Amino acid sequence: MIKSVPSGSSPSSAKKSPAAKAKSEGMSADQFAESHSALLQDTLGPLAKNIGARALSGKLSDAIREESRNNQQLAMLRDNLSEIADGRKGSIPLKEVYQLDQQMVKAAAEQATKTSAGVLDAESARFLPQELRADFEYLTGQTISDKPGVAVDGVTVKGSGKQVEINIEFEKALAGATAKDVVLALTDTMTVHASRLDGVEDPNIPPYWVVISPREGKVPSSTQINSGHGWSSFTNPDNGHLISPGHTDVRLHEDYNRETPFQIAGFHLDKVNAYGSPAKEPSAKTEAVRSAWDALCEAGGGEFRFEDGIQSGKLVEKTLAEVREIPGTKVLFSAIRENSGGSISRMVKDGLLEFALDKETNSLGVLRRVDGESEQWLSVVDVNKGRWVGTWSVSDDGTREWNER
Repeated sequence: MIKSVPSGSSPSSAKKSPAAKAKSEGMSADQFAESHSALLQDTLGPLAKNIGARALSGKLSDAIREESRNNQQLAMLRDNLSEIADGRKGSIPLKEVYQLDQQMVKAAAEQATKTSAGVLDAESARFLPQELRADFEYLTGQTISDKPGVAVDGVTVKGSGKQVEINIEFEKALAGATAKDVVLALTDTMTVHASRLDGVEDPNIPPYWVVISPREGKVPSSTQINSGHGWSSFTNPDNGHLISPGHTDVRLHEDYNRETPFQIAGFHLDKVNAYGSPAKEPSAKTEAVRSAWDALCEAGGGEFRFEDGIQSGKLVEKTLAEVREIPGTKVLFSAIRENSGGSISRMVKDGLLEFALDKETNSLGVLRRVDGESEQWLSVVDVNKGRWVGTWSVSDDGTREWNER
């Protein structure tokens, strides 16, 4: 049996092990990372043993998803496991999972404690990434400070309420940063953070792009965001909205029906990095999935038609909720949002984004269109490896090209 948080209680109110508790004066980044890794091992280990799994793989991921429905402690740690899976190919031995977790948590905690002379406490923990906030409260019994603030040099925040101004000197703000997610500042409504990229466009500046997310409980439940590229929901702290270089006015509305925003946040960002785009030759590793989807395009007369594959039984239609559970899609969705300037859920609702699984190769196809245009992009995720492996682009004249990652 996995130790779970009692029904009806929150992680922060559950009983902690004495070894994991922090004193009121706080703990070091190393102590927090060690405690977190121990908690993950104590929680995940029994489940893995019960199903005979020795690695974080598809089999164990399915069991985690099922078990976490009734186990708040495991549910709390799922996002940490997703971060680990997204950064690696294939199955990961459990011993290595615990080591990777400790490394990732330590890097995040060290970044947060730059504001507090190396001590992680209720004040500095507000600058932890979203996926570690509940974990900190669970392990320490402390409630994270609720106040806004700036976490790094090179960032200034002025104002609150109806008008906020945020200035970011990119290189200064991220000098020496190594964490996967770096919180730069907290305004009264949002978290301003930087997400690390693998394979960047400019190797001479920090490998990050800048993202904003709503702070939990700080915006209305129906909040919509508009920054000049259409509307999208802005209610989930786990989702982000990319900020481009230059000046951007971000308008927050209580819902679609409210013409007047309740806040305008003006962002001034001097520069930012992006995914690199050097062409890579198609490799033998992707030949099977490439060929499977290429054949679908041939059969569709030069375009990808999921309905034909679904009708023939070759493909299985997938929902957005199902696809979000597949490792590798988080990175892909971030790239789609950056390229399109819109939200994933909105594109799905508008019929511009479709998902299907090729049963033979166990690969996921994510098909994107632009309203009123004939171009298509078919991105492929190798489900066995938990990795986005490349994208087919189909131009308006029917020619197509494979871009390998």
